[in-house]
Order: sequence, then structure tokens, then C-alpha cells
Amino acid sequence: MEKGRGSSISNFNPIKYQTLRERFGLPLVFLAGFLLTAVVSRAVLQNVEMIGWIPWFFQDTDHIPLESESYLAYENGGLDHLVLFHQLDDSIAHARDVDVLILGNSRALYGFPQMELKRFQEKTGLKVFNLSFSWGEKMNFPLKIIQKFQLNPKYVIVNTDGFFDPESSIGSIEAFALSRWAARKRVFEKQSSWELRQRIHRILPKFYFNTDPPYRIIYRSPMDGSWLPLSGPDQDVPVHVWRNPYWKMSSLTVNSAEQFLSQIGLPRSSVILTLVPYPGHDDRLIKQLAETTGLPTILYSESNLRSNDGSHLDSDSGIKFATYFFREFSGILEGRPQ
Repeated sequence: MEKGRGSSISNFNPIKYQTLRERFGLPLVFLAGFLLTAVVSRAVLQNVEMIGWIPWFFQDTDHIPLESESYLAYENGGLDHLVLFHQLDDSIAHARDVDVLILGNSRALYGFPQMELKRFQEKTGLKVFNLSFSWGEKMNFPLKIIQKFQLNPKYVIVNTDGFFDPESSIGSIEAFALSRWAARKRVFEKQSSWELRQRIHRILPKFYFNTDPPYRIIYRSPMDGSWLPLSGPDQDVPVHVWRNPYWKMSSLTVNSAEQFLSQIGLPRSSVILTLVPYPGHDDRLIKQLAETTGLPTILYSESNLRSNDGSHLDSDSGIKFATYFFREFSGILEGRPQ
């Protein structure tokens, strides 16, 4: 009797003949679905205002940026270091076309509200861009941006609060370390996550597992670099001067200031020192720096300012400080030959 051939079923090797779809199907489907959802969601959330009918789910009435071009700059961490250093939007293009740059930390972002920048521009015709950053930013990072993109302002305003220091902040270290692609990916993920969460929470409640919920949400204008706070703390802390009896200006600060002046490429008369007040600030540094370097200085000495969190000026105090500063700055400009 002829020995029959085995059945095709018994001879089938499932590993040898497994198709790509069977072997990698689930991961590929998941990856493709994730990418498609991310791209479509981002496109819809960015352009939903262009649609004639807007589904209720996509309307975001709780957090509306003050400018349509503004971007999420801070939500449990900052993004604007990455956006500006890697030129991920039009901010640098606008910064190239200004007369005045403001440099400093986050206190300078609260101390120079956007409305005061616009009023100064309307009165003088001088365009201003606020190139200050969070994370207690110091001089190296804005200098890198100025040099990298060949910014050429006529005047620079420096908030001296810890500015003349060679150290780098956490935000600048991350910006230096990431490639442009990695920075874009990080910003995309953070902004998309924030936008999607706001719309999801129109239906589902928010649950906080920490003692304090995320509270500081800030957008940033690419037009003039202003921070546009949407939410934040609402304390009422008086701003006052506190002078440490053991304080003295270090030679490192003076050397850093001279290094900054040599790299910024402006005459000393065009670099204006100031100090945005905060609770417990010490005004002796700016006074001694002005005396040592010969730089013009604008110092606010009134005692009528308040802080919203014990560190930054509230909105009314920011207006008071900036109004005073630009009035004094305009006086400096008027006293110079054109």
C-alpha cells in the first residue's frame, strides 16, 4: 500500500509561514493608530476655528489664549526655552525686527506686561521683545540666542536679579542637549497633551493626586515675547526690600557683567539695568553694578507693589512697574542726540 502524504495541516509550520501581519500586526496597528490620532487631533485642535460648525467638545472656553498666534509656554514646566532656541515658531523672526530686547528671569516676564510694551511702542515707535525666561535664567542662554540668530537690537534692558552669572538653568541645559527634532517632539507632545486634556475634562472630572493641583498656565506671544498668564496663584504678598547685613558683591558678578558687555556688542549707554521688585529683594547689587560698570539704571523705589505668589508681581503691580520704567526710559532716550 502506497504510503500517503501527510495532510497539509499536519505539515504546516506556523512560524515559518506566519505573515508579517500576524507577527507584527498588533504593534503596527497600534503605532499607526497612535500616529494618525495624534496628527489628526493636532490639526483639528489648531484649525478648529476655521470650521464653520464647531463641535461642543472642541470648544475651549476655560483657557483661551489672548492671541491666536500664542503658544503654550508653561504648564508644570516650561517649553519656551525649546521654542525659541530651536526656532520652532515665528518668535525669532519678530525678535530680529525689534529695537529693544528685555533680558532676565520670569520676574521680568511678569514685570513687563504686554499692554505696557504696546503702549511704549505706540508712543515711541520702538519695538520691544521680551527675551526673558523661567527657571531663574541667567545671561548665557539669551546671549546664545542673540548670537545664534544674529539679533541686532539698539537697546538691551537687563533685569539684574541673578542675571550676571555664568551658570546655566535647567531649561537652557535641556535646550542645548536636545536636537531640533527632539525639541519639536517634546513641544508637540506637551502642547497636544494639554489641549486634549482640556477638552476631555469638559466631560470627565479632574482628579488630583497631589496636595496642590497644577495651577500656573501661561501662553507666550511670538509677536513680542510677552507671557500671557491664563491661570495662576492669587496671593496678596507685599513687596519689600530686605538687605542682608553680610552681603557684598562678588568679583564673579562684576566679571560676568563685563563679559556680557563685551559679547552683546552695544555701547554701554545702550544697556539699561533695572530690578523688577519682589518680596525681600535687595537693591544694593544693581546700585553697585551701575557704579562699577557705568551703565544707566532705572530703579523703582515706591513701596506700593504686591506679589501674587511671594516671588512675582501681580498684574496691577506689573503695570505700575512697567509704566514707571518706560516713562524713565523714554526720558533717557529723549535726552540723547538722534
